[in-house]
Parts: sequence; structure tokens; C-alpha cells
Amino acid sequence: MTVQTAQQFLERLSSDASIRAQLQATGLANVNAILDFAMTKGLVFTEGELRTALKDFPPSAIINQMRDRLKMSNPPAPTV
Repeated sequence: MTVQTAQQFLERLSSDASIRAQLQATGLANVNAILDFAMTKGLVFTEGELRTALKDFPPSAIINQMRDRLKMSNPPAPTV
């Protein structure tokens, strides 16, 4: 279990529409649902590791939903 594994999960969610759809179909009800879903994909990590990975991960709709469920703030948009 590592932060890197949680980052891999977030990367797969960001790049694979099929996995995003599966997660949304099973629900983002709580952190345990997210961790259980990741485990079905062979990725095991803790809530703390997920939170750490989410802190710096680029925003997207699914990532922002996950942050909302975990009551984390979304990072500010980059300034140009």
C-alpha cells in the first residue's frame, strides 16, 4: 500500500472512461466504497494514501467528486 498506488488509481480514473463509468455506477458514497472499488481493480491503498494522492492531483470532474466526498477542498485553478 502506497501513495503511488493511489496515484495509479487516480491516473486510471482520469484516462479510462470505462473505469470512471464503473466507479460512478457503483457510487462514490463514501471512502470505503472508493477503496473497495479500487481493490477490485487490483489497487490497494489506505484512505490516508488516497488523500495524499488527491492533494496534488490535477482536477477533473471525477477527481473533484472524490474530493467532495472526502470533504477535501479542490486546489485553486492555475493562474496564467
